[in-house]
Amino acid sequence: MKLQQFFLLLSIIVLLLQLSCDMSTEPDETSPAPIVAIYPSSDYMNFPDSIRAIYDGTKTPLILKSILLPYNCPVSFAIANVGPEGSILNYTIADDGALGGFLDYTNGEGSLNAGSTSTITVSVDPSFTDSSFGGLVGSTLVLNIYTPKASNYVKTFVSIDIRNFNDEVQQLCGIWSGIWSGISGGAEGATSPVSGTWILNLQSVDWANQTASGSLTWNGSDTYWNPGPHAYIVDRTLIFNNFNAELNGNSPCDAVWLHIAGNKAPYSEELGVVVDPYGPDFHLDFSPGFGSITAGTQSCWSTLWSDPSGANIGYSGGLLYGSKSQ
Repeated sequence: MKLQQFFLLLSIIVLLLQLSCDMSTEPDETSPAPIVAIYPSSDYMNFPDSIRAIYDGTKTPLILKSILLPYNCPVSFAIANVGPEGSILNYTIADDGALGGFLDYTNGEGSLNAGSTSTITVSVDPSFTDSSFGGLVGSTLVLNIYTPKASNYVKTFVSIDIRNFNDEVQQLCGIWSGIWSGISGGAEGATSPVSGTWILNLQSVDWANQTASGSLTWNGSDTYWNPGPHAYIVDRTLIFNNFNAELNGNSPCDAVWLHIAGNKAPYSEELGVVVDPYGPDFHLDFSPGFGSITAGTQSCWSTLWSDPSGANIGYSGGLLYGSKSQ
């Protein structure tokens, strides 16, 4: 063997040994695999595992509530890493389906540590918000979600329905019912609890003119004061229409509320008890999906009363609770 060949061979052996040493000291991939979950909201991360699993869109395809045109009411969902501590979930979102290119969305890619979430807000590209464009209303669009390192899914999807607000708001029509409760105020700060039931028969909704029509039945026990509290039984049905009803919302995407101005329609006196009572003044706040009532002070009522002599006039008010029953 020539000397040059010897040194060349020796160099190759040294290089191979060095590479072998480098490979042996390189750390293995020890990070645990992430686990992707998709929820209608990041709030689901606060629920027990058994409850969260029911709403996990990686197990059952997630269909979001509708984007309502022409208001372009956005919808959202959450991507979460529910994997073990130390795992990192890398994800990307693409509007690359058969009907791709119509949607805008936030947080289209990211990295999530274990227990972290990212909220994705979805809307229609402003170029396509005209409800007549290409028949977009009535379509179901899809966002594809890629999570190549997740142990459970490499690709999943979220479906979004495109609907017309003026059509969807008609879901409010029907029978709504529930309870009312609150207090009646007397002299020197005295109060008395009052309560009862209500039934709203919402027969028509006219969003273009921001009104509605139907009937409101109001039953229960209110109070008048002379000077102490005196209970009286109320049983009245109020007809409402464009004269005394307003259907509106600061933003249709947030909620729609119905205001029935009971003080525009005086009732005959409750026999021997209350002279010319007014009410109820009725405020019902519907959820954005039109299927429930928003909890809190948005849904409320009030009545005006006077004692038989008309000398003492007072006020009752409180909150409304209920749901759609038919």
